[in-house]
Amino acid sequence: VTEMIEGIRAACGEDFIIQVLYSPVEENLLDLGNNSACMKLEEGIAMAKLFEQAGASSLHVRSSMYGNHAAGFMQDLTHVPVPGHTSFGTVMDYSQHMDGMLNGQWDGTAGLLNIATEIKKNVSIPVGVVGCMDPRLAPDLVNNAIADGDVDFVLMTRPLLADPALPNKLKEGRHDEVAPCAHCLTCFDRTLDGSRNLYCRVNATITRAYDEDMPEGTDLVPAVESKNVMVIGGGPSGMEAARVAALRGHTVTLYEKSGSTGGKLSFAAAVKGPHEKIADHAAYLKRQLELASVEVVTGQEADAAFVEEKAPDAVVVATGGRRTMIDIPGSDRAQVCSIQDYASQDFGDHVVVVGANLQAVDFAVYLMRDLGKKVTIVHDGTEEDISAGAPLYPRASNLAWIRAKGCQIYNESRLTEITDSSVTIVTSYGTEETIDADNVVSCINMLPDDSLAAALGDARQVIVVGDAMEPGTICHAIATGNIAARQIAP
Repeated sequence: VTEMIEGIRAACGEDFIIQVLYSPVEENLLDLGNNSACMKLEEGIAMAKLFEQAGASSLHVRSSMYGNHAAGFMQDLTHVPVPGHTSFGTVMDYSQHMDGMLNGQWDGTAGLLNIATEIKKNVSIPVGVVGCMDPRLAPDLVNNAIADGDVDFVLMTRPLLADPALPNKLKEGRHDEVAPCAHCLTCFDRTLDGSRNLYCRVNATITRAYDEDMPEGTDLVPAVESKNVMVIGGGPSGMEAARVAALRGHTVTLYEKSGSTGGKLSFAAAVKGPHEKIADHAAYLKRQLELASVEVVTGQEADAAFVEEKAPDAVVVATGGRRTMIDIPGSDRAQVCSIQDYASQDFGDHVVVVGANLQAVDFAVYLMRDLGKKVTIVHDGTEEDISAGAPLYPRASNLAWIRAKGCQIYNESRLTEITDSSVTIVTSYGTEETIDADNVVSCINMLPDDSLAAALGDARQVIVVGDAMEPGTICHAIATGNIAARQIAP
């Protein structure tokens, strides 16, 4: 590395900037604790001095965590689903692993700051640090680190994908207008074979701008003629559609049959906890509706007759999907509920979750981590179907953790009967098994529900978005809502 620095300096001159990205401290997550071959802090300091002597202009501090590449620069991944989790079922001790230098107290935020500070003490060139340095989450921590000389600059990617205007909004005191990075790692989901693409949960333009969904690019095209737009449903897809349509110049009214907006974001925030900043996302969308002058009407169900009465020019149907219940002997018992009604249940020690989609796995994590329950998952799909649609890294981490905690997942299996204290299943081998079950939670895949759109006919422009079009993730909901709003009177 020093030879490369010296060669570049000789070829390009003294005013050419050479920044070295390296890992002063490493850890072996694949075989936790077997770290004799990993970089230690004193070695990292010695390297920093060598890089400076060779002619480096600045240093970019990150880490390497063998077995979990992304966790080396996105420390929040080692907090899925619990702080210190390695994605291999083991949990780091922050006082011991990574030379005790990894800060685990802020859910991954500024996890490598202490390491960068130690490096800066030993060199005179600027030192920057990466690793969940999101100034929206910890403005005082980040600003004070620079003001106090602990580091010279910070590096970030994900917060700027979510909101490229983040620095200016924070500078202007518009904290509540920042589109919040969810730290969900949807943006780190691209596969080498191209079967999964890189998207952003909160910013639908990422990798879609200038493509077939958004040929106009990132910026919104003002509507040639302002239309009266009705958005039916106040979940994430409806809120995003209303926001974008209003910003384009349309007059927008959003109708939500419940008492508040947010839809399933409230459920997701309660089950997932604070890590993915889902409550922040819901608050951001609500604030955006205010700024865009969207009229929000809650407690109003909008059926076809109501739409005809209001006679809008365009309708965005964001009414969500349909969730069906299991239908077997015993499924009418009091201890059986749908996942959306979980809050009404008193859970015993043993819970059987029927279904293995993204929501089912998140719910299993919630039951085990937050409530201390023993969980069994039963579904009729394959191993590949488990948590389908979840970003790859969090999916692997969640599955490793629940399995390490004893969750049994029965693939290609089905329930046949529910009793007061157990369930009977038929396994993929054709055998019958009886499993302890104080509660059974149905989390069968949702079905799209475009019945309202069908009832409206073609008298006006009608666009179906979110789960009503195809049940999916929050990312899917935001994207379909954003794209739909761009298609209204283009």
